[in-house]
Amino acid sequence: MRSAIIAGATGLVGGQLLKHLIEKGAYANVITVGRKPMRLLSSHHHHYLIDFNRLGEVEFLFEARDLFLCLGTTKSEAGSNEKFYQVDFGYNSRIAELFASRGGQRIFLISSKGANPSSSIFYNKVKGELESLIQALDVHRHYIFRPSLLLGDRKQFRFWEKFAQLVFSGVNIVLRPVTGKYIGTRIEDLTDTIFYYASNNFESRIISNTEILKVAKNGK
Repeated sequence: MRSAIIAGATGLVGGQLLKHLIEKGAYANVITVGRKPMRLLSSHHHHYLIDFNRLGEVEFLFEARDLFLCLGTTKSEAGSNEKFYQVDFGYNSRIAELFASRGGQRIFLISSKGANPSSSIFYNKVKGELESLIQALDVHRHYIFRPSLLLGDRKQFRFWEKFAQLVFSGVNIVLRPVTGKYIGTRIEDLTDTIFYYASNNFESRIISNTEILKVAKNGK
């Protein structure tokens, strides 16, 4: 029986992905973990409240076929570079390591366009370091998604991100009919693409923003 774990299901991408997996009946069980309670979407959805600083105590929760890493924050929300690193790299890497140690087969990581462990931009560097760690784990497959700025409604208000979304949305109204592409990545396009890869068994790969838009446009 296929089972999946979503880390970060209360966030923008994780929440949409959770709905997608439940509605499609893709897994016999979908486990979500987080620091906040959430409404269960079906009898196949199981949510566990955990302390991300004590993950070793709940290692048994990370036994499943697939892991979707949607956990993330911003420097402004975290309060410092150190705390941002703790969440985006520390928590995600530890969850991935526990998952691999329990025999997990496939990891789906939401990264970012521009991710590079050698980047001089802190955000891109952290994302790149996490990608490198995921690629080095002993799992059957890993899929790394690199979307551009995510276009969607967040529960938490982020002023500059919301401002950028408004600008990108305006540009899209002009460019979309001409180029057939979006500047920025719609949440629906990203989650559709993740589901497409989860429904198949491709070789491990990095999925660029261009590929995300291509898969979503083709309706796969």
